[in-house]
Amino acid sequence: MRLEDYWGIGPKTRDLLADELGVEAAIEAIESADVRTLTGAGLPSGRATRILRYAHGGEAMDLLATGDARQVYKQLLELLGDYAVSADAADRIRILTPLSSEAAMIERLDDVMEARESWAALTDEEQTAVLTAFEQYDDAGGGDRAAVNAALRLRENGFDSGVFSPLADLDPDDLEDAMAALSGLEGDGDRVGAGAEDRLDSLREQLGSVEDAAATPENLLEEVQQGARGTDELQEELARVVTRETGVDVAQVREAMPTDATDARDFVAGTMRTLASDLRGEVDEREAEVAAELS
Repeated sequence: MRLEDYWGIGPKTRDLLADELGVEAAIEAIESADVRTLTGAGLPSGRATRILRYAHGGEAMDLLATGDARQVYKQLLELLGDYAVSADAADRIRILTPLSSEAAMIERLDDVMEARESWAALTDEEQTAVLTAFEQYDDAGGGDRAAVNAALRLRENGFDSGVFSPLADLDPDDLEDAMAALSGLEGDGDRVGAGAEDRLDSLREQLGSVEDAAATPENLLEEVQQGARGTDELQEELARVVTRETGVDVAQVREAMPTDATDARDFVAGTMRTLASDLRGEVDEREAEVAAELS
């Protein structure tokens, strides 16, 4: 399996992940739906989420056939994510896709009900202990070491049944050994991580959205042509749609429009290529500035 075989990963994203994580580690992060690792490598969180959605059930995304359906879907996942006990759990909720078989639906519902019943059976003190363990996990920035530490804390508090039953098979001594082995192995790399600066995060999100659209110019052209007649209307509709979908300033979209396009598809594709290139430059420049400010 190659990185570029995954939906949404073109040459630039492939090179970024390969340089920051290595190909095998990047593929492992995608296969394990590890949003934190992908964003830590420099991917905007929204782009990482979209890549993982398509990697884990993308075929079912076609069930969301209208814009309204997709909007309700996103709002529902955001609402559910607000109740997650950790940032990683919220990320995993946000990449959930519709299920296409009744058996899969029943299995997921059973998991949800087991988690609900396990939580309801805990005392207030026990619930606080669980939340504290996951808060410490988030505070540590996630990762293997933080996960092992969370497992230790939960085991120490006697959580080993119901939704916590996988912890029953973990030996505390083995967990302690794992903690020792993982200490010092986690580094931050050379890139500025997500959350360091709002403007940089925003630029990365815009770049991710633009690169997604640039990967499928035919889809963008089809949407634009539904609301445009003639060249002038095509330009204005393209600027409007791209601004709405990516958050990029409309003036910047217009500046990226080519003057020598041979047809409508070439015009849309050229606009998105130039816009993506411009945004990559802005991201690199802003990242260097933030890195200098933090150093």
